[in-house]
Amino acid sequence: MVTAIQKILQAVAKPHPAADRLGTPLEDAFIEYFGASSINESNAIAIICMLYLSHRLKGFPIDKLRLAVYNIQEICPLPKFNCNHYTDIMAAIPKAALRNVPLYNSECEIEYVTLAEKDILEAFDFYTNR
Repeated sequence: MVTAIQKILQAVAKPHPAADRLGTPLEDAFIEYFGASSINESNAIAIICMLYLSHRLKGFPIDKLRLAVYNIQEICPLPKFNCNHYTDIMAAIPKAALRNVPLYNSECEIEYVTLAEKDILEAFDFYTNR
């Protein structure tokens, strides 16, 4: 079954088997931080952060990022967090999970990258200030 968030991703990027894993390293940390009852919300936060990193690091088009963020916000209530929570959320992300992370490039195709903690923190800033 395709979720609403997956449909949004399909609308802005090319299909790829790894697209289902787009938010995985962050999603698990958000589920741990916000609780299992917020799986959809955790997925939404993770996707927004990963699409931002796709834009910043791989040139994913800004118009597609804006469209995806707008549509995700329309269908899903998004939890709030701020910089006081970053350390706790970062602690829930295994360092090994930041290797071979799928991001979208400028052609809206998947590329694999290794993320640094500073990248994740920048994505959190984007999310909290969107």
